[in-house]
Amino acid sequence: MQQQLLTEHEFDPALPGWRVRVLLTITGVASAAARVPLGVALVLDRSGSMAGSKIDAARDAAVGLIRRLHPSDRVGVVLFDDAVETLSDPVTGADQGGLLNDLARVDVRGSTNLSGGWLRGRDQMASLPNLGSIRRVLLLTDGQANCGITDHARLAALSGSARAQGISTSAIGFGDDYDEELLKAMADAGGGNLWHIERTDQAQQVFQEELAGLQSLSAQNLAVELRPSADVASFVVVHDYPASVLPDGRRIELGDLYAREPRKLLVEFVVPARTPDVRSDLAVAHVQLSAHVLLADGGIELRVMMFPVALTLEGQGSTHPEVRREVVLLAAAKARDEAVERARAGDVESASQLLRDQARAMRASGLEDAVVLAQAGDLEQAACELESLGVREQDMKYMKQRAYNQYRGKASYDAMLARPMPPDDALAVPPIPPRRPRKPKST
Repeated sequence: MQQQLLTEHEFDPALPGWRVRVLLTITGVASAAARVPLGVALVLDRSGSMAGSKIDAARDAAVGLIRRLHPSDRVGVVLFDDAVETLSDPVTGADQGGLLNDLARVDVRGSTNLSGGWLRGRDQMASLPNLGSIRRVLLLTDGQANCGITDHARLAALSGSARAQGISTSAIGFGDDYDEELLKAMADAGGGNLWHIERTDQAQQVFQEELAGLQSLSAQNLAVELRPSADVASFVVVHDYPASVLPDGRRIELGDLYAREPRKLLVEFVVPARTPDVRSDLAVAHVQLSAHVLLADGGIELRVMMFPVALTLEGQGSTHPEVRREVVLLAAAKARDEAVERARAGDVESASQLLRDQARAMRASGLEDAVVLAQAGDLEQAACELESLGVREQDMKYMKQRAYNQYRGKASYDAMLARPMPPDDALAVPPIPPRRPRKPKST
């Protein structure tokens, strides 16, 4: 596990004082250890709304995941509608041949007892020995919990309790109708991922991303404790991770760390100052980084690293291109989230203007970065679609997922999810025709 700390600061006469931005990047190290065995419970929604291409895509993707597992990995399959059915208890590769055939025959029926299906999957993983293995419940659904336990807070708490026992939860939402707030809450509490499948042909890629992450696991339960110095007036954690308040700071839960996917954390501090030209060597904060790291012998070790964040504040400040890039991309994520809230509340004009303003700001940032420019184009396209097509739930979920991806550093999945860009002229704001002069009234 490696960490990199980058900073930038600028003097803001309105404070007066400095805004200090700190970007912490934590990178997992690919281990040469003996392979960690996986335990996966596939919990598949078979309610009536999954009929057609959704259930076909879910079955095919589940089969693809099982075929990519190591022979020593264990996989179980649970089906749910208003009832819960165990298609298979966790089995290793030697016993998975019949499971693939059984999956191919799964059809749809009934309502959505999401809690019952997830609980059965959790129990399957709890039955496996917790000796350095990775155990995950993978929940697939296109709807909302309408049977069994339906309270969001209770379901998230159950997912958190399972995580405390070494069982994580990831959630995959199909289509337009699934409850993204519930699935996000369960994935956050469960230390896993939230995935959105807008088109059924994306299902295979999403399963591959989930499995690739599990196979490159470097550390679990990654957390940062942030304690600002007495010179700091306030601070904001810009990335959106689950967090809790400490008596003297904040604890941020970053989840699992994969060798293929660094975790980033951007924090902005406000440091009051008398004048911008007074030089000051300042300890801004103290950081504690902790994680359960996978060892070369297959074991797990709790590691804790502590280090100060200090820099020299001078003149009008200094910028760092990597910090600036992260600031711009996270501003795009925030704009998407806010635009969804405004659009769902009926303020389409304000939502689309917000997206266009953010796109202009990204293009004016001076960052000649392909990802930044592509994100700007996507924001403009979203604004056009809002203005011409109105509020469509498929667009709202798309924007929410892209915001989530940026907040959680899911670059490869975000590139896969991105919609194709239309020609540049299709994104242009149509000109407002000039008003014709009114004819004078005849007397």
